[in-house]
Amino acid sequence: MEGFRKWLAFGTGVGVEVREHELQVTIVRVRRSETTVLGSATVTDYRNRPAAEWGAELSLFLRKLGAAHIAATVLLPRREVIVRTVLIPGVSDRDLEAAIRLQIDSLHPFTEDEVYFSWARISGSPSVLVGIARRELMDQLSLTFAEAGIKVAAFTFSAAAIYSAVRLRPGPAPTGFVLVHEGEREIEIYGESESKPIFSATFPAGDPRALGLAKSELRLELETEQSSFSEVLPQPAVFPESHAPDSIGFTQNALPYAAALAGACPWLSLDGNLLPPEQRRGSSRVRLIPTFTLGTLFLLLLIGLALRSRFA
Repeated sequence: MEGFRKWLAFGTGVGVEVREHELQVTIVRVRRSETTVLGSATVTDYRNRPAAEWGAELSLFLRKLGAAHIAATVLLPRREVIVRTVLIPGVSDRDLEAAIRLQIDSLHPFTEDEVYFSWARISGSPSVLVGIARRELMDQLSLTFAEAGIKVAAFTFSAAAIYSAVRLRPGPAPTGFVLVHEGEREIEIYGESESKPIFSATFPAGDPRALGLAKSELRLELETEQSSFSEVLPQPAVFPESHAPDSIGFTQNALPYAAALAGACPWLSLDGNLLPPEQRRGSSRVRLIPTFTLGTLFLLLLIGLALRSRFA
């Protein structure tokens, strides 16, 4: 199964991390044998600048790298997303959505009309990853990107992006680990273990209890070494200087890199898309393969019929 996944690992993704005062953009190309960082850019002061202005700059950057047709995977700030891992044993895939909807109101403090949510079964586990974001925030960001002229395929969150990106690494995914990422205003911790397939939480910057609480939740030994997000992600084989695997730039931009990886191979990724289906924009040229295949077969059939008539 792992080898089959490697053959399906191909595509190009644009990851955009929404930060406090800027948007961090990373473009990656995934192939079975290697991952390439095509480039990165920073959109500064996006909240105060006209969307059309920074959107034109970003569109030009995407065109230069041949990624203008790619719809972006936008990573929401972790503090703006409620992430829950819900244990739902013995429920078939067909009945899973109904089971989630029965519990969704108990997973957040808002009314039903105030949120968008997504869910996905965690592979090999009876647990389901649920992400919940305020509708007001989502609608505001959707409008901003639309005014900027930037196509968006997904609004997602870090837990779904990291889980998916880690599984694009060569070989089996690591188990029993805890990752720490220093954000602009908080510490974000992500981990996986046999007891808890996905753990994701934020803590105030400098909180001395954060790592211990995360290890306790994951039921990991206190001696378990922490790592950074960038250490468990697929290491790029080709990259600009700012994304050298051993550089601080790569560490700082691990989240948009993970989002780009998840967006490049959505068929291999955990579905954490909070954007309503009717607002999603397709981008991958892969979706045209069935059309081209059927068209080619039809053309060959016509040629065959013509040659058969002539031969007869």
